[in-house]
Amino acid sequence: MSTEEGRKIIAYRQKMAVNSSPMSPEAYAAAVVKKIENHDLLKIDYYNGSYSWAVYWTWLLVPRWAYLPFLRKKFRLNAVWSSLKAKFNKGEVVLESKKLV
Repeated sequence: MSTEEGRKIIAYRQKMAVNSSPMSPEAYAAAVVKKIENHDLLKIDYYNGSYSWAVYWTWLLVPRWAYLPFLRKKFRLNAVWSSLKAKFNKGEVVLESKKLV
């Protein structure tokens, strides 16, 4: 993946974020801190945001091989994925699971 391609991906993601009317970082941080303070301290993952419930249930119930292609296409990450996969196959990137879906 070229640097120019990476810039285009980042610009696309920034535009997508602005168009989705995100909450301010301060409001997001306050909501997450409130969840942490009011819930189980042993919980690792806290989901917050517009479709956080969908992310939680997808992560919980749908196999990775089923949703990763959708996420790569939606967020235009196929070039990033291909680059990482090529580096992984050459042994330049090591993952804990030793498998790249």
